[in-house]
Amino acid sequence: PKGNKIIWPPGALHELARLHIQSPMQFRIVNPTMKKKTYCGVLEFIAEEGKCYLPNWMMDILLCEEG
Repeated sequence: PKGNKIIWPPGALHELARLHIQSPMQFRIVNPTMKKKTYCGVLEFIAEEGKCYLPNWMMDILLCEEG
């Protein structure tokens, strides 16, 4: 994915619909161990269940170690 959009599995869409979450959707993704966070939207709900696809730059932000 490009930009700040992620790809989620269809089950996530079903759960969001059950909770009556409306578009546009924006989410905060957090790596609590590294105390890093970023924000994103959803590109599509086509990922394999249990997986989520993020852009490389987003992974770099969330996984970078301090120091």
